[in-house]
Amino acid sequence: MATNKKYQGKVDLDNLREWLCSTGFLFPQNELQLARFNELYADYDFKLKDARIDVKSIIDGNVCFNTSVMSTII
Repeated sequence: MATNKKYQGKVDLDNLREWLCSTGFLFPQNELQLARFNELYADYDFKLKDARIDVKSIIDGNVCFNTSVMSTII
């Protein structure tokens, strides 16, 4: 079985939570983790730049999903 030696010895049970927070699988909890996250995803093309997200309606359970259905007549 092939192994990736780039990360060999860097990730273990003692620092697993640190890696998960730094890579975005958990929320970053300090400035170092946030800096790592920002560096890792610096060139990510975020598609929702102009979208408005109403957090209050999500928390209150009043989310309205607008969907459009396209149908074809054969």
